[in-house]
Amino acid sequence: MAQMLLSEKAKLASDPNYQRFRKGFWQHFDPGPDAKPGDNCVAAYGNLQGIVTLAGPAGDYRRALMSFTGPGLPRPKKDGLIKVGLDGGDGKPTTVRAFHYLTPGTELVTIAFAVPSAQAMLGGIDDRAHYRLLIDNKQVFEIEWHDGHQARDKLRRCIEAGSAS
Repeated sequence: MAQMLLSEKAKLASDPNYQRFRKGFWQHFDPGPDAKPGDNCVAAYGNLQGIVTLAGPAGDYRRALMSFTGPGLPRPKKDGLIKVGLDGGDGKPTTVRAFHYLTPGTELVTIAFAVPSAQAMLGGIDDRAHYRLLIDNKQVFEIEWHDGHQARDKLRRCIEAGSAS
């Protein structure tokens, strides 16, 4: 059994997808061809802890969203709003309402926070960030990212393409 464990660990260590998630990476999603310029701009950061998605305005929804997806989040009894403590790294969580749902087509859970505007979202993206989510004062999720400024700048270019038209 020990040899089997070592063999499996060696396979993981040489797997490029595993290494990518172990290190963490940003991915940007281009708006579809039918999207208005500046709409449907999305950046996501993923690592072994989970995924953070930053989404700009889309259609009639002119705010932005910041969502956290991961295997450790509690499964909702039903999709809906819940109170969540959001700690942006200072150890002082702010309790806000967020949408808690099972991510369609997966067994993963997402907690999504509305952000007042795309500019507010962009202004809050630090190069390195550390977030914790708490439900009933118990930590249910934690994730860190790096290279946030590069991701922010690319997301900003996509969102601001709408103000040029």
